[in-house]
Amino acid sequence: MSHDYILPPFAPQSLGQMPPKWAHLCLDISNFINNYLGLSLKNRRLLLGVSGGADSVSMLLIFKALQSKFNLKLEVAHLDHGLRSSSSLEAEWVAGLSRMLGLTCHVRRLELGKRERGLEEKGRQARQEFFDELRTRRNLEYIALAHNQNDLAEDQLMRMLRGCGWPELGGMPALDPKRRLLRPLLLQPRRRLEQFLSELAIGHMEDESNASDEYTRNRVGHHLIPLLEEENTGYLEHAKTLWKLAWADQDFWDSYLPAFSPVLRDGTVTIELNELYGQGEAVALRIFRQCLTQLAQLNNLPPFFTPAPQLFELFQAVQRRRNGQGSGVMRLQFPGGAEAAVERQELVFRLSNARLTKR
Repeated sequence: MSHDYILPPFAPQSLGQMPPKWAHLCLDISNFINNYLGLSLKNRRLLLGVSGGADSVSMLLIFKALQSKFNLKLEVAHLDHGLRSSSSLEAEWVAGLSRMLGLTCHVRRLELGKRERGLEEKGRQARQEFFDELRTRRNLEYIALAHNQNDLAEDQLMRMLRGCGWPELGGMPALDPKRRLLRPLLLQPRRRLEQFLSELAIGHMEDESNASDEYTRNRVGHHLIPLLEEENTGYLEHAKTLWKLAWADQDFWDSYLPAFSPVLRDGTVTIELNELYGQGEAVALRIFRQCLTQLAQLNNLPPFFTPAPQLFELFQAVQRRRNGQGSGVMRLQFPGGAEAAVERQELVFRLSNARLTKR
């Protein structure tokens, strides 16, 4: 970790100021966004989420180098969680680096109790709310987050541990148009980004909590990933391949799924059971997922986690209703406070009573 909080004497601000090796990295990122994700960078207005870590500082420098080529409007956001005595100095460092690059930096400080339950989740929600608010108020189009290939591999393993199905098992999306999220570094290994900063003599911050095994994501990153890389040094590349396969399948299903017309009313998503009868299991499972996605969007909530076992169970409940088995309402709970109710003629997705009370 860099403890001196000293800004670098120089930071490249264009592709021409980058060493050729690292100018190619910047162009790799722009090609990934323009060509692979299909999102034109030209004239984009982006909010960059910068914690001060190696990943987000790399992202900041890369977008700054690309700014003139694509006529980008860039602003920076930093959330100070207020959990460490050094956090205010880190916020000042990020703001200082942003000023050095000629960019506006928005900083917000939280006051979270160190012993609060669900501290990591609360911090994540507060950060997303802050970024969403800024994006809207500043008329920006996308929020850029600095998740990298190592984060992707960790995310895949955590999804497997939670019982996630396919294609979600492939990991987080690089582009989420509905949530206005962009992850430009998702297929870049962390070591490449750290080397990028090292050779440019640009420092970065490290959150001490990343070294702790208190959180599941840290235990996965500290212990499981190294074990898998011992077994196969190409593991991170295989994680990237899995991600590509998953999202290729997702694109196919998005275009293949039959048209169906769920009714959206009073915070619920309802579909006629007749629209499901006769559909194969693979199609029905994806329709359920789409309904749960719409439920989250309708209620301004993050996406619900949809474990495969619950989706299979819901399909069986629909089949039982089709075969005339059981006359009452069959209910199934999903993590995060979603509920599916198989009624006489409809399948209704709604927030559970516990989730409504919590809100």
